[in-house]
Amino acid sequence: VCGGHSNASVNGSCPDSRCGGAGCRDDQGNRVCGGEGCNGTVSSSVAALNHARNVTDSLNAANEELQDVVRKLQNIASITQDVKNQAMNTLEKAQKKKDYFENNNKKLKDFIKKIKDFLTEEGADPESIEKVALQVLSITLPVNRTTLDKMIMQIKDSLSNLPNIEGITNQTSQHISKAKELLDKAKDAKQRAEGVKDAANNTRQALDVSEKAIEKARTALKEANENLNSTRNATAEVEERLRQLEDKQMDVMMRLNNLSMGVEALRNKTEQNREMAKDAKALANNATHLASSVEQSLNDTEKRYRELQMKVDSLGGEAGGLNTINQRAMDIKKEADNLLNKAKSGIRQLQKLENKFKNNEQRIQRQRMELDELKENATMVRDEIREQVQKYSNCLKWTRRESVSYTTQERTSETRAKRLPAAPEVDVLSEMQASLVMLVC
Repeated sequence: VCGGHSNASVNGSCPDSRCGGAGCRDDQGNRVCGGEGCNGTVSSSVAALNHARNVTDSLNAANEELQDVVRKLQNIASITQDVKNQAMNTLEKAQKKKDYFENNNKKLKDFIKKIKDFLTEEGADPESIEKVALQVLSITLPVNRTTLDKMIMQIKDSLSNLPNIEGITNQTSQHISKAKELLDKAKDAKQRAEGVKDAANNTRQALDVSEKAIEKARTALKEANENLNSTRNATAEVEERLRQLEDKQMDVMMRLNNLSMGVEALRNKTEQNREMAKDAKALANNATHLASSVEQSLNDTEKRYRELQMKVDSLGGEAGGLNTINQRAMDIKKEADNLLNKAKSGIRQLQKLENKFKNNEQRIQRQRMELDELKENATMVRDEIREQVQKYSNCLKWTRRESVSYTTQERTSETRAKRLPAAPEVDVLSEMQASLVMLVC
């Protein structure tokens, strides 16, 4: 039981047994049984109890760390949902901008088509129409109305002094007819000049409206470019957040792997403790059998003592030494009973520890399954994040390439706008389409 042999002296000390035993006491009178380096039942039971406490502490620490990992995974899921919502909001805004520019593009296209139909109605370009209008406005009549009336009066005065009045009258009638014809031609030319002037004014107004429309289109393109820059910034911010989220997720995966290795090591340690508990139980059983043997020996000793005492009483010898021997035998029996009770109590504690080990093993198994599920979910989240990052990266590269093409088209459009081409809607539409494509991305 104690791991040593009891050779107690009269004062209770056991100089030959450092592990103590039945009847052994130290200098203060305390019983000595077991200790460091002893292989008795008491030492084995204490060692098993200490191991069980260490295993319990390790399991509690592992449980707290698992709960911390679960909380962090929940935070990662919440952050991922926020990023997804922001991306959806960005896509909705881009869709609204796309619809807005498509409507404006359609209106601008219809308006430019009207201008084109107006400019191509007579088969001439705006410069030719303006040139003809200026030439018509510069035409002046050969004589005005006052001069013509004065000439008629002079003709009438001359007729009264001419002898061949009839011939002169006929000649004058011809001149009057020519004058009327010239007057009609002058009136017709004036009306045509006024019509051409109105047409030129209408053309100029249409050109002014076209220039205003082009200016509005440029303003819309500028606004679209600003929105594109904002979208690029938002995309860069989302990409940065996704990168940070991926770093956090990789850190969590590393911690999960380390925790899994720790749980596996703890499980191996639990198996070792179980083997030690089985060995301790076997030692306790041996101690129980030994205690039973000791009890039987004590019973036999007591029986022989009674027989010896009866013989001594019959002989009438000295009783003082026998009383001392009797008292010592009773003390030895009492200590043996105490050791037997302690051995039985140790066996019960070992059985409780074995049951606790079984429960802890089942708990570790459940936590390991939950840990595998968490690792699988974390892997799925990591793959989804990488896919989104790759998508945004490709979109950003394509947007930059389209931005360079858009800048080139804008310069070409400005050059053509100065020359007032016959069909300006082609450049405007290409600019609007480039901006819409970039916004959709």
